Amino acid sequence: MSNLVATSAKTEIIKRLFDAFESGPDAPIQASDKYVTYLTEDVHFRLGNLDTLVGRKAIRDSLVDFCQQVKSIYHDIKQKWEIGDVVFLDMEATYYRQDGTTVTLPVMDVFRFKGDLIQQLQIFMDINPIFG
Repeated sequence: MSNLVATSAKTEIIKRLFDAFESGPDAPIQASDKYVTYLTEDVHFRLGNLDTLVGRKAIRDSLVDFCQQVKSIYHDIKQKWEIGDVVFLDMEATYYRQDGTTVTLPVMDVFRFKGDLIQQLQIFMDINPIFG
């Protein structure tokens, strides 16, 4: 995660969440298990126009499937805004695909926290180029 100037406790949690996959999900199950530890049990997760996933297990299972399709992911944060329990990230996400090519996409993430855990995550991105 580059370009992140000021860090808060929430930003550090998001950084650890991203680190689960930035190190390369050679073991998709372990990376997904680590990822969901930063989420509340009743978390809501939505990517683009896909259906909302509810709960750690649904998100974990989806991530395991996704991680088998990419080698790793890198998040380059351009701007960050924090308002109360909500963190907004404007960034580029680079996906290293299994075929050796990379795809970099613009993305806007919105994280809503409940205490030290993420209760809602919305990712505004067109994921289709990753699979094209």
